[in-house]
Amino acid sequence: MENVKIGDGSDAKSTLVLPHELSEKILEFLSPSDLSRFSMCCIEYRELANSNHLWLHHCMVKGWLKYGVSSNILQEVPLFSRGTNILGNSPLFTLFVNSHDNDDANYGDNGNYADYTIVSGSQDKQIKVWDVQSCCCVRTIRGHTDTVTAVKLKGRSIITGCADSAVRVFDMDTGKIIQSFQGHGGSVDHIVVLDNLIVTAATDRSLRVWSLTAGVLVHTLREHDDDIECLVAFGRHVMSGSWDNTLVLWSVDEGKMLLKLRGHTEAVVAVQFDEKKAVSGSADGDVRVWSLMTGECTHVLSSGQADMEVYCVVYNKVVIASGSSDSVVRIWSHDGELSLYLPSLSEPNVQASLHPSLV
Repeated sequence: MENVKIGDGSDAKSTLVLPHELSEKILEFLSPSDLSRFSMCCIEYRELANSNHLWLHHCMVKGWLKYGVSSNILQEVPLFSRGTNILGNSPLFTLFVNSHDNDDANYGDNGNYADYTIVSGSQDKQIKVWDVQSCCCVRTIRGHTDTVTAVKLKGRSIITGCADSAVRVFDMDTGKIIQSFQGHGGSVDHIVVLDNLIVTAATDRSLRVWSLTAGVLVHTLREHDDDIECLVAFGRHVMSGSWDNTLVLWSVDEGKMLLKLRGHTEAVVAVQFDEKKAVSGSADGDVRVWSLMTGECTHVLSSGQADMEVYCVVYNKVVIASGSSDSVVRIWSHDGELSLYLPSLSEPNVQASLHPSLV
């Protein structure tokens, strides 16, 4: 660190002497731990150290990126639709990426899809299929009358939820509607796929289970007293978290509630679970670990910081990770001890995953 001088502090308005681009190139030679220390010097250094290009470089060095990355990390290729100005596009509300393991995925203006197909839904009521290799939109699908709020892929089918309360299934290759499900009384914001069934959650506070093979409603699940904020699946079960501060574990096949978990004092916005435990994050700032054998909360992981919300949680056999509104990632042991504190992210953390090396 002592051999790299970015600024001399002589400029009252800026501590940087070199242009940002050149400074980023110099910072590429620092280790991630040195970058973290560098970011603590001042706000301007923090913003520089949090450059997407810089961390993309480190991810490439670690071998964490394999697809669709230019060798020149300063070269950006925006996703775009031919004939459309990207600055005029509507904000994206949801994005889903699916990996294809065969060579049969053949569609697009330039030939085959890349190894990854990206499908997005937007406020402009459209669904777009993107070719990662060319960074082009290869198909625009219309069929909803309002904002597309949820997107999932199942094979070559696109399953979408919409603010118009509809659930629709589209053929990715033709753009045609295969199935349409009606029944919710509010925006369908969450979808999970379980083999031949899909489970949806909407702002009408209900979950609905639909059969993709029969094209009919199988179950309507009602237990929450407020909007559902998160929905995840494990095996043949799903768990929902709500603004009523509770979590509910459901049997999809039986169409009934198995457990209701109470303890959070604000909305439950994130959850992950398996056959024995659940880990949830809430707007109350706490991460809670639950036993699904007893329905009891076994640990409360609290930062002790006021006015902080937990936005995402994820765990493996070794640790629990949480991201929050204070832009900090916290790594906890399963017995509730804070193991690692990773500050200096420029934006609140809304999604997290654990690298396989931690398993």
